[in-house]
Amino acid sequence: MAIAQRFRDTHVKFANGSFGQTINVASANPVNYWQVISDPGRMPPAAIDGKLFLPSESTGAATSRHALVIVVPGSFGIAASHVRHAETLNGQPLSSVARAAAREV
Repeated sequence: MAIAQRFRDTHVKFANGSFGQTINVASANPVNYWQVISDPGRMPPAAIDGKLFLPSESTGAATSRHALVIVVPGSFGIAASHVRHAETLNGQPLSSVARAAAREV
């Protein structure tokens, strides 16, 4: 059985010239809600990775401040529709993140 390529390891470039930069966000993988509230220091660390798409310089918004939209996929991972949504949003004066998590959920 072939192992699917992780989204973080793919090269994605939108039609407007914006490309996905791999990012990592420190997180944790709690056993349950009680651990989140009462014992967060003992939660196993986890890294959430994704692609950050900043507006292209051609839009004039690349150097200005803008809102961030996070596109969160379902349990089957990132589909082509997620990338299309991120590209559509990236055409607006905001950034988008297509997120994929290496979590045990």
